[in-house]
Amino acid sequence: MLLALDVGNTNIVFAVFEGDALKLSLRCRTDNASSADEYAAFVTPLLQAHGLSLKDFEDVIVSSVVPDANRHIAEFSERYIQKEPYFIS
Repeated sequence: MLLALDVGNTNIVFAVFEGDALKLSLRCRTDNASSADEYAAFVTPLLQAHGLSLKDFEDVIVSSVVPDANRHIAEFSERYIQKEPYFIS
């Protein structure tokens, strides 16, 4: 499975893809001060409610227009998914 993040000025969308199919979409408020731990605390229980886990992801891809959030997003991916995210510019 693929975790795709769209980091916008207002929201961050966490999209779960299985192949080409969108399986789940989650949204939280963009906050430059949010830590990797806060992202994990947000997404983990919501994934679990759908029978998913952070360990299910084979890759992480990020599209971001908020450079100040990128470090925390990368840390979230590396720490909790054990994958280096691929950032699309």
